[in-house]
Amino acid sequence: SSVSRRTSTSFAVTGVSAFEPVQGEIIDVENPNQKASLIGLLQALESEGMLGNVTDVDASLTTEISMVYDGRITAKMLSNTDFVRKLRVLEEVVALTGENEYRTVNLKGETVYDSPSF
Repeated sequence: SSVSRRTSTSFAVTGVSAFEPVQGEIIDVENPNQKASLIGLLQALESEGMLGNVTDVDASLTTEISMVYDGRITAKMLSNTDFVRKLRVLEEVVALTGENEYRTVNLKGETVYDSPSF
């Protein structure tokens, strides 16, 4: 089964502090680890064709990053993970999730923990 794709690439990023932000310009993130995680996640999302379905990213914790995918599936990953590999697992979960189901998927370890969200 195929996963529907949105075309928008606009979403909220929370939990980062921008270094001298200027409206309309690319921001520089103060914490280099957060910056590396965000760049790694965004590059993986783009390479997997999943970027348009992200509705929110939270990088407020230094050891993990989470995102809301398709407005209904929250995925939690370690900030120094192989994002491409984790996104491929997430795509399998998305394919098995009904259109009106909300889930939280813990991708922080080798075992995937999936639970319904209410």
